[in-house]
Amino acid sequence: MNSDGTPWRPLVHGLDIAKSIVCALEAPREAVHNETFNVGSNEQNYQVREIAETVGREFPGCEVTFGPSGGDNRSYRVNFDKITSELPGFACDWNAARGARQLHDVFAAVDMDAEAFTGRGHTRLAQLEHLIATKQVDADLFWTA
Repeated sequence: MNSDGTPWRPLVHGLDIAKSIVCALEAPREAVHNETFNVGSNEQNYQVREIAETVGREFPGCEVTFGPSGGDNRSYRVNFDKITSELPGFACDWNAARGARQLHDVFAAVDMDAEAFTGRGHTRLAQLEHLIATKQVDADLFWTA
């Protein structure tokens, strides 16, 4: 990592988001009408360092290293009490370790190698660099054609 990993980030799995939608659709109208909910669980607030270490444990041979504290130390620690109290039946089924295991299984199933993973098909910055180098977009990321 290019930082010390101390900032906080909430994680939520796509299947838990889908589950929250089902719970909201099945809830009494008065419980959800004109309401907003943070979707996730308080236990899924992680320091970036913890996420990296979790992924590192899941992928054999992965070495996780950290850099100095960077200039951008924004943290996002979210409270999810409302969704668990107002939408009975909603609870996250996934955590970072289970999600990392799922990704590992999927990567193995599709035989994804390091070159494909870090290539422009899966890395936004690499794709943007390609589009600029081939003059498909300009330096401001506007399409040239």
